[in-house]
Amino acid sequence: MQESSNPQLEDGYTRIANELLEAISLYPFTGGEARALLVILRYTYGYRGRKAVDISLTELAKKTNLSRRHVVNVLNNLKKSLVITVTRDDDKKMLGINKSYTTWRLWISDWSKSLRFTTQVNGDSPKW
Repeated sequence: MQESSNPQLEDGYTRIANELLEAISLYPFTGGEARALLVILRYTYGYRGRKAVDISLTELAKKTNLSRRHVVNVLNNLKKSLVITVTRDDDKKMLGINKSYTTWRLWISDWSKSLRFTTQVNGDSPKW
């Protein structure tokens, strides 16, 4: 990451649909999961709209400031929750985002009922 006190779109940006970004903001990710997801978003949508990326555990650990072991656990949780996809391309593991956020599995059973996850994302704003 470059040190910059004046970030500019001309230096790069990540194009993501607002609906998906809102789903991500409502989902109860742990800190490590959110960091890994942001890195995957950066290396997929943030780089010419790739659908998936081959990124090593070591690189993810470096980009998220997490231990390699923690990255493995985080990726397993994201995969199990159907938030990310993991496919094989030759001998590489390719990581991508599952854009069908309504299929993401919540591990906090009452969370989706109390916040009405899909309703909020599809247009109803939470009341403050």
